[in-house]
Amino acid sequence: MRALLLALALALPAAAQDSPRLLLAQQPNFPLTYPEHLADNLDYLDALPFDGITVTVFASWQLMKPGWTFTAEEIAGSLSPIAGQFERLDYNFLLVTINDPGDVFDDAAWAPVLANWGALAEAARDAGFAGLFFDVEEYGTTWLNYPEDYDSPVQSLAAYRKQTRLRGQQMMEAVAAAWPEAEVLFTFGPWLSEPATPGYVRLLQVADAEEYELLGPLFVGFLEGAGPGNRIIDGGECYQYRTAEDFGRAYAWREVGIASKNTDSAFIPEALRPGWGDRVSSGFGVYNIDWKAAEGYPMNPEVMETTLRNALRRADDLVWYYNEEFADGTGNWHVPGSMPQAWTDAVVAAQQSPVGVPLGPAAVGEQIAGPFPNPTRGQATVRLRLDRAAPVRIASRDLLGRQVALVHAGPLTPGLHRFEMSTKEIPAGTYLVRLQIGDRTETRRLTVLR
Repeated sequence: MRALLLALALALPAAAQDSPRLLLAQQPNFPLTYPEHLADNLDYLDALPFDGITVTVFASWQLMKPGWTFTAEEIAGSLSPIAGQFERLDYNFLLVTINDPGDVFDDAAWAPVLANWGALAEAARDAGFAGLFFDVEEYGTTWLNYPEDYDSPVQSLAAYRKQTRLRGQQMMEAVAAAWPEAEVLFTFGPWLSEPATPGYVRLLQVADAEEYELLGPLFVGFLEGAGPGNRIIDGGECYQYRTAEDFGRAYAWREVGIASKNTDSAFIPEALRPGWGDRVSSGFGVYNIDWKAAEGYPMNPEVMETTLRNALRRADDLVWYYNEEFADGTGNWHVPGSMPQAWTDAVVAAQQSPVGVPLGPAAVGEQIAGPFPNPTRGQATVRLRLDRAAPVRIASRDLLGRQVALVHAGPLTPGLHRFEMSTKEIPAGTYLVRLQIGDRTETRRLTVLR
């Protein structure tokens, strides 16, 4: 039976290899997103039209709460029902929610948090996960709003930003030490903390930056603590984007605008500003509930298809689909027979759309696909379509900026061009493939596995 379900899943129109991955983030609840339930529905889950799912365990909710400590063995025990069991879903993330362990200047309060993150990473690595899904929405005790969340702050805002960066760096270092290839997704990226972030980026999703002064520094700290094989993802949680323009403008701000000289962000250090978009993977979150319908943002299967298509065309590496049950109790992807077919059809149709992304208004006819497969173990392909002749340079670099390979440098004629990139001689890790077409530049990430 399982072989039949997998065959049916693979027969469905699947996302092209060079498309960003699509992650299902079903609303976390017990027991439907816990390993015990998942293990009872492996055949069904493996046939869903996603590349991976988010998984919750008890530690997901307690990891940053005061007084809680976990060992890797304890978390591994929670994950054991599904460890190595999926046959098709290979891009799964383990959920962890934010909480307030104590003042960021309190070393004793933060020591168990750092150890917990390392334990979670070790267990998730051994269970075959791709990364950690860090939900930074403060459902419980809050601490990202300075000074309102502090009864008697011991330092200035600048000092709290610096110390929060340090805590983020330490958390990510604990992850990287246990799991050098881990990806970490923040549901909200640093743009939430930047006062200059335009309204079209926030788009009714969140309050202004004055309520999240410390989130941006935490994100920056994770960047600074990441190793060469890690990927830090700005999840881009804003559920009102619909059009290609919506996604394109938000992407441009998050990749370039926030770290620009004109913005002069108070929490992004000078050393990180050049090539900010190369260090941060920009993703998007979509949502199946019409929570802003009254403001002009309805949601239904037809709208979801368009929304998801545009998100997949613009994201760097990942789009996550946050799903809640409908008012009538249907619509749970983790429950066989619960999801109406129209929603499944919408997801499949969106994934089948062309994935080439225009470089910008000045290069409407230029499209890039790849590199794919991604991740790769031996060779990756880049496809480029030109509507006019142009000088083109394609090169790959490591995350320290060192050139690994020059794939092409010289003029190209109009038409479709294909370039093969051998990765057999380079270490496992994340690399940046930079494509220059005339005066336009696009950078894509490539993960090499061994």
